[in-house]
Amino acid sequence: MTAVPEAPELAPRVTPIEGLRQTLTLAWRTVVQVRHNPWELSDFSIQPIMFVLLFTYVFGGAIAGDVQAYLTFMLPGMLVMNMLFVTLYVGQGLNTDLTKGVFDGPPVVFVHGLLANSRLWRKVVPTVAEAGFRCVVPDWPLGAHEIPAPDADLTPPGVAALIDRFLAALELTDVTVVANDT
Repeated sequence: MTAVPEAPELAPRVTPIEGLRQTLTLAWRTVVQVRHNPWELSDFSIQPIMFVLLFTYVFGGAIAGDVQAYLTFMLPGMLVMNMLFVTLYVGQGLNTDLTKGVFDGPPVVFVHGLLANSRLWRKVVPTVAEAGFRCVVPDWPLGAHEIPAPDADLTPPGVAALIDRFLAALELTDVTVVANDT
């Protein structure tokens, strides 16, 4: 007689409301990333326009002989390509977040000192994330960031207010802050 193993219990399905909440969370994450790195906006706006112009006027006439005839095939293809790139971008971001432990465990926010950036924590974060903590490692505008922030208040109260606004924007409570003073 052969024993039949029980079927594994399936995870509950995501409700439409929960799906909408997760979608809005991803959208907010993208907006925050674009605010910190405006060049990422080109992935969503400038790149598709550039490809449309390039393929329509440079390659379009050479391939089809008639730009208008080529345009009816090229525009849907460009839309599909752009959706694919955005999907891959979101997937890569989620993979990075999951690898860093962004969605799990109690939050730990890392604060680097002056003239440093988040790379300061590159050897620490994997160990902390493996211990089950949710690691948040931003680049603070303290002098070594890629995007200039000439109006940043670098006084101790100004940096404290910046960290407070950051925690409020991400709705982080009961946070462990790990800081380094250079």
